[in-house]
Amino acid sequence: MESLLIDLCAWRALSAEEIANLLGRTAHYISNKYLYRMVREGQLRHKYPEMVKHPGQRYIAGEAN
Repeated sequence: MESLLIDLCAWRALSAEEIANLLGRTAHYISNKYLYRMVREGQLRHKYPEMVKHPGQRYIAGEAN
């Protein structure tokens, strides 16, 4: 699942809701099960790292520069 999430976020920046819709899950499930950990581990990064709860927050593949 992690590699699929990385591929999706490499394709384009996606919100938790967009990822959840593509995978047939809830945003809450995707965030708690994968996104928070993957950001912490550097596999994904926030589009707006200075404001994690930004209303337009998206996830991007790869480590921050």
